Amino acid sequence: MSMESSHFNSKSPQKQERIRDQVISPHVEAVLEIFKKRFKKEAPVNIETIRDIFYTFFEQAVLRTQIYSSEKNGASFPYTVINTGELSKIVYSHYQTIPPAREQNVAEQKSKHKMEFVFGSFLDTDNGNQFTFFEEAMHQFVKQLPSALEAIKAGKEPDNEDVYVVGSPTNELGTVSPEFFDRIQKGNTYKEFGSLYSEFIESQLPKDAGQRKNSSVYLYGISMGGSFATQTAEQLLSKGQVTQSHEANEQPFMQVRADTLPGASTSSIKKWQIPLGFVADSIFTLPTNAYTRVAVLKQSGGKDLINKVIFAKRGIVPNMTPEQKAMKNEIIYGGPNIVSGTFKGKYGVFHDLYAGIPIDPSLKLTEVRATYDPLQYSPKFSADVKTQKAEHPNSLGQNLVSRTDGRRTFAINQAHTFVFFRENELKRIEKAASSLERLKVS
Repeated sequence: MSMESSHFNSKSPQKQERIRDQVISPHVEAVLEIFKKRFKKEAPVNIETIRDIFYTFFEQAVLRTQIYSSEKNGASFPYTVINTGELSKIVYSHYQTIPPAREQNVAEQKSKHKMEFVFGSFLDTDNGNQFTFFEEAMHQFVKQLPSALEAIKAGKEPDNEDVYVVGSPTNELGTVSPEFFDRIQKGNTYKEFGSLYSEFIESQLPKDAGQRKNSSVYLYGISMGGSFATQTAEQLLSKGQVTQSHEANEQPFMQVRADTLPGASTSSIKKWQIPLGFVADSIFTLPTNAYTRVAVLKQSGGKDLINKVIFAKRGIVPNMTPEQKAMKNEIIYGGPNIVSGTFKGKYGVFHDLYAGIPIDPSLKLTEVRATYDPLQYSPKFSADVKTQKAEHPNSLGQNLVSRTDGRRTFAINQAHTFVFFRENELKRIEKAASSLERLKVS
C-alpha cells in the first residue's frame, strides 16, 4: 500500500456556503438542547449567540479535517485541529471589525506554541473519528474565548493553542495495511497505535529549534484513549522528541493526563470487570447524561451527511472494502469470538485493554479516576477518597487520592462516561456568549 504524509494546511478555504446550513452537528445540538432547558426561566444571553459560537467551532473542525498517512507504520487516520486564537478572531468578526494587532505582540505570541492532542475511545468502525471527544477542544476554546476577545479588541494577538482531535485507523475514514494488521496480531496493540500517533505528533512539532524549545505538548486521553496517550508519550520520550524535565529545555515540554483509565486497572478480575462495566455504564449513562444521550442519538445522521456533503468533495471518503472492514474489525475485537460476547480474542484493542496496559513508572502522569466507574470500581479506592476528603476538607488536596514521584491520581464524582458540561462549564459558555454580545453594542 502506498502512503504519503498529509499535514494540516492552515489556509483552509473560508469563503463558501456555510456548513451549518448544510448539515447539523449532533454535538452542537446536544449543547443547545441543554441551554434551551436551562433558559426556560431566565435567559442571561441569547441562545443564538451560543449557537454561533459552537457552529463556528464545528465548521472549522470540519474544514480542518485531514487524513494523516504513515508509510512507515502502514496506516492512516482522520484528525482535525482547532487553533483557539484564530477561531476567536473568526467569531469576533461576526460581531465587530477586527482592529490591527501590534507587531510586537504578534511576534511574541508566535514564539509560543501550545499543542494538545486528544485521544478518544471507539467501540466499532463508526467510532474513533476526528470528532470523538472533541468536547475537549470545545472546552479549551470556550475557556479562552473571553480573554481572547478582550485581547483582539485591544489590538493584541490572542493566546494561541492548537488542539488536535485524533481519530483511529480502524475508523471508516482510516486505512490499515496487511503489515500493520500482522503486527497487531502478534500483540502489543497499544504500542503499535502509539508508534503511529507518536510519528504524527513528531510531524506537527516545530522544525525551528528556537520555537521548538518554547513549545509545549499536552496529551489527553479518555477511557481507552488514556492508554493510547500513555503509550504515545512513552515513545515520544524514548525518541528524545519531548521532555518531562523542567531543566532540559531543548525539546518541547510534555504533560500527560488520562481520565477514567481502565487500562491501568490492577484488579484481578479486570478481564471481566471492564467489559461488564462498559455495559453497566451505558445503561446508566443514556438516562442520566443529557448531553451524551442527545449526541449519541443524533450521531449517525450528522456523520453521514458530513461524509456525503462535505468530505466527499475533498476526496476524504470511507475506506470500507471487504478486506479493510475485516482487518479493522479484527484489530478492534481480536476476532469473531469477542464480538459474540465470549471475550476470547487473542489480540486487538479490547483484548489488550482487558489484559491491562502497563505504564512505564518513569512516565509523569496525571490520572483522573471516577469514584463510581464500574470498569474500575474498588471499595478500597472509594474508602481512600472518603478519607482524603475528611482529612483535607474544602482544599485543593481533597481529591488528590495518591501521589508518587511521577504520578498523581485525582478522584472525580461520576461514573465512567465523562460529564463534559457540568455547571462550571455552562457558566463559562454563558460568559463567552455575554462577551460577544457586548461587542454588538460597543
